[in-house]
Amino acid sequence: MVVVTGATGHIGNVLVRQLLSRGEKVRVVIPSAEDVTPLDGLKVEMVEGDVRKIDPLIQAVAGSDVVYYLAGIISILPGKGKLLYQVNITTPLVVNQPWFSVRMVTTAGTSGCLPFHAYISS
Repeated sequence: MVVVTGATGHIGNVLVRQLLSRGEKVRVVIPSAEDVTPLDGLKVEMVEGDVRKIDPLIQAVAGSDVVYYLAGIISILPGKGKLLYQVNITTPLVVNQPWFSVRMVTTAGTSGCLPFHAYISS
């Protein structure tokens, strides 16, 4: 099982399609208000969740081998600093801890913080 956050975004959507074409079982973590139209017709397991809340995230990745953490917030609006930090920095650091019990976590855009890193940008 492969879990993808940010699956409705440009990169996440392409990744999900590639994983499915290789025969992978894919679970996606979707925020409650997210438009899931980009995933229409795809055989994915959808789990509603907020990546900033660790307990539901742990449940969402249960039984998976690989997590692609592609969730990200991009904003230049004032007042978004805390949200940006939580989604783009804090959660990727948490999901890379050994106790998180996932074999591999690949993140997008979190430079220099993780023991292994794949920089992905659109």
